[in-house]
Amino acid sequence: MKKKDHPMPDLFSHALGGYILLRPRWQAFLIPSIFMLGCIFPDMVRGPLLMITNLIKTAPEYSYPFLILHSPLPLLVQAWLVSWLFEKTIRRRVFLNLLAGIILHLVLDAGQKAYHISYLWYFPFSFENPINGLWWADDGFFVTAVFIMVAGSLFLIRRRHTPKR
Repeated sequence: MKKKDHPMPDLFSHALGGYILLRPRWQAFLIPSIFMLGCIFPDMVRGPLLMITNLIKTAPEYSYPFLILHSPLPLLVQAWLVSWLFEKTIRRRVFLNLLAGIILHLVLDAGQKAYHISYLWYFPFSFENPINGLWWADDGFFVTAVFIMVAGSLFLIRRRHTPKR
């Protein structure tokens, strides 16, 4: 198989990245499940639409509306809309947790280089991509392997230091 046949397992890497940053002592402020949802939320919104329509391969020029869904400003609006699905008492907290996960997702995505227009960071003000990235999306298994090792180590450490019930 060619290198291009092995893209970075995006949802897995984003979920592991969220787990790595999720500290037990932060749980007074964070809602872990909502934060973790935010870590994969941008791909969960855009990904199925791209897969269903298969626009990337058949008509890339029509995929821009779906790329826009993965931009900071539309994601901010999406997080705000999703937060309205929750009770008023926790709505703000849900919004901030979802947004924190989305920000982490975007930071991780900023590290990826792309062969085409990757992320519309300044949409709707610009279609330029100001971030060059550090690794090609095809080379993402290294990133995923590092995340697996770090997350696995943290899991074992946290498990050892958690009082038994």
